Amino acid sequence: MGEGAQERKKWKDVRVFDASNLEEWLEQSIPGQAWFANEIGLPSEGVRSLEACWQEWLADCAPPLSPELFVPAIEGFRPSAKKKLLSAPGEPLIVAADSTLEALAFLHCLFSQNDSELSHLRDRVIVFDKPGQLTKLASQSPHFVAVTANREVEKEIAQHAKNLRSIILYPRSAINNEPDIALEPLTYEPFNKALKSMGCNDDEISRLTHESGRSLTILRRRLSKTRAIQTPYWASDQGTARSLVPFAFAGAWKTRNDADKVIMELLSGQFSYAELEQQIAALQQLEDSPIWSAGSLHGLVSKIDVMFAISKDITEPDIQRFLNVAKLVLSEDDPSLDLPEDQRWAAGMYGKSRDISSALRDGICETLVLLAVYGNQILKNRLGVDLEVRVGHLIEELFTPLTIRTLEASSGDLPMYAEAAPKVFLNILERDLESAEPQSLLLMRPVNTGLFGRCYRSGLLWALEGLAWSEEYLVSTVLILGRLAQQEIDDNIMNKPSASLSSIFRCWMPQTAVSIEIRIKVLELLAQKFPDVAWKICVEQFDGNSRTGHYSHKPRWRTDGHGYGEPVTRGEASKFALHALNMTIAWKNHNRETLADLVGCLRWLDKEDQDKIWDLVEQWSKQASDEDKSWMREKIRMSAFTRRGLKHGKAGKDLNRARTLYESLMPSDVILKHEWLFLKHWIEESADELEEDEMDFKKRDERILAMRTEALAEILAARGMQGALKLAEKGEAANLIGWIIARIYENPTDFVQAIRFVLDRGPLSESSSRRFLTYGALSSLPEDRALKIIPELLKHLHDSELVPVLTLCPFNNSTWNELRGLDDEVQNGYWRDVPASWSHNTSEELQYAVDKLIEAKRPRTAFHLIRFDMEKIQPKQMVKLMRAIGADDDEPTDCYKLESYAIRDVFERLNRSGEIAVDDLAALEFKYIDVFDTEDSHIPNLENQIEKNPEMYVHAVVFAYKRDDGGEDPKGLQANDEEHKENRAVAAYKLLERLARIPGHNKDGEQDSGEIVKWVRQVQAGCKELARGKIGDHALGKLFSTAPAGDDGIWPCKPVRDALEQVLNEEMSDSLKTALYNKRGVHWRGEGGDEERRLASEFQQWVSALQFTHPKIAKVLSRLVKTYQHEAEWQDTEAVARRRLRS
Repeated sequence: MGEGAQERKKWKDVRVFDASNLEEWLEQSIPGQAWFANEIGLPSEGVRSLEACWQEWLADCAPPLSPELFVPAIEGFRPSAKKKLLSAPGEPLIVAADSTLEALAFLHCLFSQNDSELSHLRDRVIVFDKPGQLTKLASQSPHFVAVTANREVEKEIAQHAKNLRSIILYPRSAINNEPDIALEPLTYEPFNKALKSMGCNDDEISRLTHESGRSLTILRRRLSKTRAIQTPYWASDQGTARSLVPFAFAGAWKTRNDADKVIMELLSGQFSYAELEQQIAALQQLEDSPIWSAGSLHGLVSKIDVMFAISKDITEPDIQRFLNVAKLVLSEDDPSLDLPEDQRWAAGMYGKSRDISSALRDGICETLVLLAVYGNQILKNRLGVDLEVRVGHLIEELFTPLTIRTLEASSGDLPMYAEAAPKVFLNILERDLESAEPQSLLLMRPVNTGLFGRCYRSGLLWALEGLAWSEEYLVSTVLILGRLAQQEIDDNIMNKPSASLSSIFRCWMPQTAVSIEIRIKVLELLAQKFPDVAWKICVEQFDGNSRTGHYSHKPRWRTDGHGYGEPVTRGEASKFALHALNMTIAWKNHNRETLADLVGCLRWLDKEDQDKIWDLVEQWSKQASDEDKSWMREKIRMSAFTRRGLKHGKAGKDLNRARTLYESLMPSDVILKHEWLFLKHWIEESADELEEDEMDFKKRDERILAMRTEALAEILAARGMQGALKLAEKGEAANLIGWIIARIYENPTDFVQAIRFVLDRGPLSESSSRRFLTYGALSSLPEDRALKIIPELLKHLHDSELVPVLTLCPFNNSTWNELRGLDDEVQNGYWRDVPASWSHNTSEELQYAVDKLIEAKRPRTAFHLIRFDMEKIQPKQMVKLMRAIGADDDEPTDCYKLESYAIRDVFERLNRSGEIAVDDLAALEFKYIDVFDTEDSHIPNLENQIEKNPEMYVHAVVFAYKRDDGGEDPKGLQANDEEHKENRAVAAYKLLERLARIPGHNKDGEQDSGEIVKWVRQVQAGCKELARGKIGDHALGKLFSTAPAGDDGIWPCKPVRDALEQVLNEEMSDSLKTALYNKRGVHWRGEGGDEERRLASEFQQWVSALQFTHPKIAKVLSRLVKTYQHEAEWQDTEAVARRRLRS
């Protein structure tokens, strides 16, 4: 059978052993003996196998712990393990973890993974718990891997280090040196992934995250059903337990924050902070230490774990002391609120930050919640104190009186306050909303949506969302949100009271744990109290376009929402949506807006419900005005007759009722009848106009134009130009109406009379609709018609109307030919006011227009005109235009803002033309230095001139920086006035920042170290002569940071490195180091310091290559290596702190 299986490749090999072979193997294999003893359940004093350790780790956890919890650590530390375990015996592999058992479980998974190099060692691994056994076994056979957390056994291992591979386990917080493997708490993604593999849902994962801090040791305790495992061993020592009380109340704090130190002393009641640090040091030596440290932060691994473990040692004075301290901490104002909103993100720079750290403040808040939720369970019977009531009193005091300042200062804490004392929190808001000046409504204001904008209302809305999960608090929460939602908030932030309500009642994914029956009752109550708010909620339930949703905030410690918030069954969703629909149909007072909402949802409804809605519309129409009928008619056309309406939903299947009502709503007024065609430029076609399956846009445009032309002709026939003007006032297509009028009135006399009628209504500047209508009529005239109409029009214009009307005529020769015959005042007024719109002008027309606009001191307008036709402008004229901008113009700087890419395009064209002198181009580059701010933009002409004339670089330094001796510069270098001085300084500084080409090239155009040194020496001499020696060297250091790497991959390239080695001084070295560091710029980063280590490694390679040939440069690069290594350590520490605080 074995041979057959081997032939079929089911088995790799077949080997036969008899009892003698096995007996001999067991006698010779010490690991085999330990393994076999564990397998058959025989006692093996002080010795265990990894399998036995794994079984102990699993204990009675429900659900069972998964090996996947250790996958990230195995993937990260496998190379370290191999390096020590696969090499010759010597130094032990050091593993640090929260507990010894966690480290042993990790080793079990490490050796069990699909890794042939490590898995073959698995049966050779022996765990030693007591001294004595190791020496005896090592004398028989050293071919095993010794593992221990026992310090006495560690000493034994030291005696056999040369012949024995070993693994030493330490508590993570107690080890002094850097371990080979440090098992940190998991990050968000691997922790969630592992728990999902164990069968946990999102709410269970969230709970376990908070309870365990993602520490696997604490996770094991939280999942175990055995009380002995649930309780950490250090909790049995009363002294240890008592010492943890103040730390348990605090949660986390900063060791370098003086205010935090004072708070910690107050929480302890008797110890100085120095004494508390001594206690922390002792606690960190414990197995499974409850304290973590990361940089300047201390904290508890799991606050709830500690609270339950030391509950028997907490006294009533401890509670009272904590509540007093909590009031002190949470009453601290937020000084950043003294700053304008757009400066609050930089509060620290202005000295407007709170004294107490956010870590401690958050920890105090969380303790309030834990005491309110679990305090009575673990303390009430023993202490006789109702902690939920005490916490509620504290929160009442914090918000009495309630002010907008208090709400903003506590915005981030409000969800915690609501979770700690739901009834009190809701009562505070209810009282406020019943007052004459509700403070909570002041939070419901538009906010700055910029990068650093802060939405203060979010905290309050998250707090209310958290309470909405509970049936007990749902009614109060919904009514509060309903009141808040009455205030319209015009900003782009999603967090609004209406959005919170939408989430709670979303039929297919309600963000509440209450039953559908209760949700229906609460929705009906909302409709009674706040009908406008409830209406929108109801319509969303059956509006087929409203099918996006998000999860609401859930309480951290209360379990009201656990297991809820996911999509419900189709039947439940349909039941709620149907009830909402019936509520809207039976609404007490319908108006055109509510009926339009219902009509907009017709496509998603059954015919029976559609008929009910049509009945409502028909009944309403009997008393509706012509204007309302026209408005409703357009809503019906857009909802029922459009291509979209026909293709989606059910409304398109039966249009007879819709057509009947559509026709019955036809207004008698001719303008209202055709208004829908001119509300906007784009219109949706109706069903009657759609004949093809696929849209032919050309035919569509032709049909629409024909309909509009016919409609406007009917209006003109019935109401004349007065009707056209009224039509133009109603929509956003006045210029389109003018364009069609020009085609209806083909006769020049009729056309001029129509324009005259418009002008007689008053100055065009007083009415945008009249102005756009006139512009549409005149600007679109083809040249042949314009040549006939414009002369005729001029005869009928008053002098005051000439400029306003001519500026609306075609921007081409047909207008300019007539303009030339008018007096200078009119011509000057025209070129001063004409908008200069791009209109397919010829090259001659554009060049003429540019010259006239420059004469009118409008070069920005001229640039805007030619931005799409730069190739039609001669290079010399382009230079003239670029010189005029900002030098000889009357335009504000925000008029036709110059786009950097367009200006760079100009320079590319000018450089390619070869017609402009380098000096002229260099001067222009300096003038527009601001636009050369991207990596791919260059200033070649300026750089060439600066290379040829080192004094230009010196002058830039002089203009940008002050003298270091307080003296005066030569008169030729002095500014005319302060404004000139400031502008010149800014431009010079930007020039120094933009330079990216190292001067110093030989006659062949190749970079030459000798030429570089010569140029630098001239610059240094010039700067020193003008009392700017140090700052000149500083600028040179920045310049040399732009040098490229050499062909050998080493920075900088050889000519530059040879030159630098000769000219580098201390000031230049400091600047070079800073500039190289700053070249990294803004960057995305992952967690920890891996990116900094990569950069340090890259610079170290350059240091190794240059240290003996170019020691000065190597020294600069070495400083960067140290900087990045330091930052890597700092980022690692910050990552640990962030990970701890997030959990």
